[in-house]
This record gives sequence, C-alpha cells and structure tokens, in this order.
Amino acid sequence: MSKYVSEPVIRAKQTFFYDNMRCFFTGILEAGFKTFVLLIAIRIFQAPNFCKAILSSVGFAGLLIAPVMVSYASKLDTVPATNICGYYSLLIALVLALSGITNLFWVYLILISVARIAFKQYIPIMLDVYGNNYPKKERGYRLSYSLMILPIATILFSPIGGYILDSGLERYRIVLLIIALAAVGSAYSFFKIPSRPIPKPRNTTSAFGNFKIIFQDRLFLALLIIMTLTGIVTQMTTPLRAEYLANKKYGLNISNFHISLIIVTIPYVCRILSSIFWGKLFDHLSLIKIRIIVDIFVLIGVIIFFNSTTIGMLALAAVFTGIGYGGGEIIWCLWITKIVNKDQLSQYMSANTAFIGIRSFIAPFIGYFLLDSGVSFSMIGAISTALIIMSIIGCLLIKGNSRFTEVYE
Repeated sequence: MSKYVSEPVIRAKQTFFYDNMRCFFTGILEAGFKTFVLLIAIRIFQAPNFCKAILSSVGFAGLLIAPVMVSYASKLDTVPATNICGYYSLLIALVLALSGITNLFWVYLILISVARIAFKQYIPIMLDVYGNNYPKKERGYRLSYSLMILPIATILFSPIGGYILDSGLERYRIVLLIIALAAVGSAYSFFKIPSRPIPKPRNTTSAFGNFKIIFQDRLFLALLIIMTLTGIVTQMTTPLRAEYLANKKYGLNISNFHISLIIVTIPYVCRILSSIFWGKLFDHLSLIKIRIIVDIFVLIGVIIFFNSTTIGMLALAAVFTGIGYGGGEIIWCLWITKIVNKDQLSQYMSANTAFIGIRSFIAPFIGYFLLDSGVSFSMIGAISTALIIMSIIGCLLIKGNSRFTEVYE
C-alpha cells in the first residue's frame, strides 16, 4: 500500500512516474470499454439495441453517482486516496475476467456495467491527488505527459484487439483477459502513487451533500454552465460528424479510410502533439484566458467542418478540433484547482462529474433530434457556433471575479 511521502519533490516524482504508467493501462481499458465490449455484445451475444444502448451510456451513470461515492470514500479516513482507486481497478479486473467466462448475456451486461461505473470513480479522487502532489506551477505540464500516453496506448491496443477478434470470434475471451490484466496493472500503479486519505466534505454529513455545492457556490455554477455550452457542442456533434461524412443522404459519402482519418487519426494525433503546449499554458494563464483560447480552437473547427465538402478542408477542421480537445482535456482534469482549496478538490470534482454526466447523456439526443427535424448540417454548425460564442461571452462576463486572482496552492 502506498504511503504519503512528506517531501514534496519526491512525492511529485513518484506521482509522475506511476501516473504515467497508470495512464498507459487506462488507455487499454478505454479502448476496451469504448470499442470491444460493444463489439462482443453485437457479434457474440447478438444483443438487442436497448442493451447495446445501456452498454454505451452506463459510464455516465458512474459520473452521476460520483459525489455519493466520494462522500462514502471520505469516511475511510485511514485509507490513502489512490489505494481506493486501486481497489476500484481490482474490482474492474475481477468483473472483466468473469465476463469472459460467462455464456449468459444478462450476466455479461451486469458485469460490464459494474466495470464501467467503477471506471468513472477515479476522476474526482485523482484531482485531489494532483492538487496535493504536484506544485501549482507544474500541474498542467506534468499531467500533459500522462494525457499523451493514454491515447497512444488506446491507438496501439485497438488494432491488436481487432486482429485477435478477426482471427476468430471465439477468441473474444482473450481480449477481455488482456483488458482485465490492464486493470491489474492500473491497480498496481495506483497503489504506488503516494496520497493522503480523501478529505471529509465541508459543511455536510450527507452522502448526497456534494451535490449541494453546485447551487451553493455561484461562481462554480456559472463555470459549469459556461463549460456546458461548449461541452454540448462536443458531445452533440461527435456522432453527427460520422453521419455528415458517411451518409449518402447528405452528399459526401467519402471512403472509410478518410472518415477514420478525419474523425479519429488526425484529432487524436493533434491532441497528443498539443498536450505539452496546453499543459504549460494552463500553468501560466488564468482559467478564463485558457478557456477562451480552447473555445476559439473548437469554434474554428466547427465552422470549417460543417461548411466544407473537400477532404483538405475537413482535415484542417480536424486539426483545430484535435488541438481544442487537447486543451479541453487538460482543463477538464485540473480547472477546479484554480478556484478552490486543496481540501475541497474531490468534493467539487465529484459535483462536476455529476453535472457532466447529465450533459453527456442528453447532448447526443439533441443532435439527432435536430437532424431528424430536418435541420441542415450547416445550420447545426451555426447553432454550435452560437453556443460556443455564448460560452466565450460568459467567460468575459465573469472574468473580474476575485477568485480568479487568488492563489490556490
């Protein structure tokens, strides 16, 4: 079990090394959850659409219950925070291994759902770890390396898992076993990261008390709403991009190779390459400034994408989108460290994840509703543009808040 090392420099180095290792294993887990568990449900179990929808969205339920789980975890006042994450990882490993043994789909569905819900519980806990283990001026820079490793691992494992399934569908158990072993590796990494116990929530004894922060802290609520405007655009347009490029109904109907290039490869590569840039920017700029810069990149990507019909322009849009998403990832992981004290990080982040869970569930339905209502893609681009501009205006309206000039170590 990890011990909370007193020397800040040693603690930061240990956290950096083992969190990078953890992110490699997490990248394999993400590839498994986003792609392979659904493929197995479709091709091995011939799952009905309703059950496939559950597998796709159950992770958001993990975000919704995060405030409650953090509140309960804070009662374990002698257990280091990263050890709790390690226990979650071991649970994930166990249920993934069991899912490769069962021949009953309903058992498979329950086990994968448990794994995906547990997988989302890391987020608020790790913010507390980053806030306490990394110096203020190094958080973004150090985390940016970890956020490069994660998608690289995802990109590397995806073709391997696909090759195993292509060589024989009966080998799906091997894929699940590899993902389970990645969860074990993740657990080992967590146990090696030094951390303190999760602080008890302030001003509440209720397991649901963390939700109250959203309405008690006006600046926090304002920032959640502002970031949700751009977040809706991201979640709403992600599935629509594939529709725009692939569906003959909309006139483009480009090749699968070019679709994968524009939707996956280029954005992921740009996200990876820009990660260090965003990390350094986060450490030296105010939250409002970096939020506006990210919004501008996403805005340019949206405008170009939904008003283009050539591969070159669509690829250019993918570049801006990938860079913007890289900055958004850094902000998502660390923005709360700029507005609250260390003892409140996990409490605030758990409330944030619940809010994001609601948004992430609703946004894709909004996009398809607009499309089914006959709204053109250029108009969807215009709506998305308007939402991002509203987000930028919201940032400008609150930039004078005194908490943006305070120093939170």
